[in-house]
Amino acid sequence: MTPEFQPIVKIPTKPIDYAKQLAKILERNPHMDVAELARRIEKSKDWITDRLSLLQLIPELQKKVDNLEIDLQNAFALAKLPEAEQQRAILK
Repeated sequence: MTPEFQPIVKIPTKPIDYAKQLAKILERNPHMDVAELARRIEKSKDWITDRLSLLQLIPELQKKVDNLEIDLQNAFALAKLPEAEQQRAILK
């Protein structure tokens, strides 16, 4: 892991917060793409893309992900759905 991305202390981070931080890194570094970010934090491109996809969830589902009411694999699948279908998923 490159020095600027090495945490001093590992603090448990909720998935949505982590995704927001990844998005912020990409936003602040316009010449950095997902592949470069993945290389710097020693994760796969798919891992980064999956985490970023959580930001496509509606707020109610984001809260459920952070509260561990929805596991990440299901959250990644739900993030691919339109908002109306995500809303229906909450009602089930």
